[in-house]
Amino acid sequence: MKVLSFGSYNIDESYEVEHFVRPGETLKALKASRHLGGKGFNQTMALHKAGVTVLPAGAIGEDGQIFLEAMKDLDLSLLKKISGPTGHAFIQLCQGENSIIINPGANNSITEDQIHRAIATCFPGDYLLIQNEINNLAPLIHEAHLRRMKVVFNAAPMHEDVLSLPLADVDLLIVNETEASMLVDTSDHLIEALQKRFPHKEILLTLGEEGSVYLFEDVMIKQKSMPTQVVDTTGAGDTYIGFFLAALINGQDIKEAMKQASYASRIAISRFGAAESIPSIKEVHTAMVKDQLHHLPIFAGQTITYKKGRFNQDLPVFDEATKAYVYAFYQSGLLKWYDEDNASLIKKDITSLDLLETVKLLAYYIRQGSLKKDLFAQAIQDGTIKALDDHLHTFL
Repeated sequence: MKVLSFGSYNIDESYEVEHFVRPGETLKALKASRHLGGKGFNQTMALHKAGVTVLPAGAIGEDGQIFLEAMKDLDLSLLKKISGPTGHAFIQLCQGENSIIINPGANNSITEDQIHRAIATCFPGDYLLIQNEINNLAPLIHEAHLRRMKVVFNAAPMHEDVLSLPLADVDLLIVNETEASMLVDTSDHLIEALQKRFPHKEILLTLGEEGSVYLFEDVMIKQKSMPTQVVDTTGAGDTYIGFFLAALINGQDIKEAMKQASYASRIAISRFGAAESIPSIKEVHTAMVKDQLHHLPIFAGQTITYKKGRFNQDLPVFDEATKAYVYAFYQSGLLKWYDEDNASLIKKDITSLDLLETVKLLAYYIRQGSLKKDLFAQAIQDGTIKALDDHLHTFL
């Protein structure tokens, strides 16, 4: 299963300012930078970093060679090159928020022939991911629907032309609060209005600091946002979408997909830039693991008892609740990404392990059917695990 990511490619000119420019005002930027962006590019890179097969499609201009270099690990056969400019975005950044002006450039050069060739590479069950930054969306949606692909439409940036698109052929509609309000022509009781307007369609509503909501018929799933220091929100929504779809493709349910996407976007907004702020799947899973550590019984005041082992050695006895929790923690899949580290961890003095390393090693030994309790005895007797627990906040 793969994702055909058919979207926009923009060179982002970003300017950090004290306040957004007012009509008639000339404002000196505090900082200026150039980045690769465009919702198509950002979401393509998010999918790639999240570990799924993605096929990028769209158009770049004569100044777009840098995109080819950034996506050199991907199949670029469906990315068209034209003899004109690549799309450009001019972004104002102020206290973590942004204001954007877009010059479409090559993004308005999508032809129906290019659409035919792209859809022909896909199979029923593959995903089509699109946004509202390219032309010819209607035939693209229609052909993908006829191909029995899963059509995912991020209706951004939103304008009235979206209402004329064949939205009935869209399987998953992704909107933020402003876009949703424009779709249903009201901001009052937004969730109820969306359910009434699209009663049989999957909807993912992103609400910024309020988190996100998934809607489908009588199902509603909410995901809280995860507090962090906001540096730049550019590309955060694209990161969320890429990691959400990747989780679904990898077999996770909606709730877990929303959780993974929220962690990914939390990391993204803590960094400058759009595509370059997108984390790797390992970074996301590490963040999820570190948050889970707070709930481990062995780091939450559980009593450790001892028994005499061979050679009259005191060995710790981990209670059954702790063993069951850590085993489930490993089985959840969060720690499978760290299997390659176990050999080096085993060779280290356990008293030198940090909190994450300790739990990884403990989970590894549980998987092997043994807690290797003798290795943990000295650490517990020396108070190392308790000290790690005391400093847990430094990881969160």
